[in-house]
Amino acid sequence: MGVVEPVDDESCLLHLGADNPRDLAWMTTSVDADFTLADTPPELADALRTHAARCLSARRKA
Repeated sequence: MGVVEPVDDESCLLHLGADNPRDLAWMTTSVDADFTLADTPPELADALRTHAARCLSARRKA
């Protein structure tokens, strides 16, 4: 799915690619780890907000 590049004892870089921002958001959030976006297009941030809103909405309905 991607390439992990160690940075130090507590962090790494995950290099991902996808056909569209929505798929990239899904891949990013499927990793069970906290993350910070670096050098990403605004479309990815938008896709992550949409994904987060969908998840929060599902929680309110449950």
